[in-house]
Amino acid sequence: MIGLLFALAVSANSVEVVGADSVRANGHVFRLYDIDAPQVGAQCRRERDRAAATAAYVSHLIANAESVEIIPGYDPRGRQNWPRDHVGRRLADIRIDGVDLGELLKQQGRAVHWNNYQTFNWCGTREAQPTHTR
Repeated sequence: MIGLLFALAVSANSVEVVGADSVRANGHVFRLYDIDAPQVGAQCRRERDRAAATAAYVSHLIANAESVEIIPGYDPRGRQNWPRDHVGRRLADIRIDGVDLGELLKQQGRAVHWNNYQTFNWCGTREAQPTHTR
């Protein structure tokens, strides 16, 4: 049986931020699809600090939101279920009051586009460059 994927509309007060790029809702952890953000468990302090600041920012956005929508990320394998990352988190696009969270974080230099072949060096001296949407 093939299941259909639907967006998950959740109450903002039922969403818990668990990292710069991850939230928990309805008993599942969702990670932003196609986004590379600093990680709280990183080896260097610079990345941990960036991750904490970004997570606090996302928490603020969600705490003040009227709506949060979690949408399955693209699964290149064509399966009809939630795509997952290497540690089992569900990959998703997250919209806060209609604004794509991943795009917002990239525009602000808090995240970069995921590159499957090269990991962004959050510990380096170089800052993430904001991307510009057309």
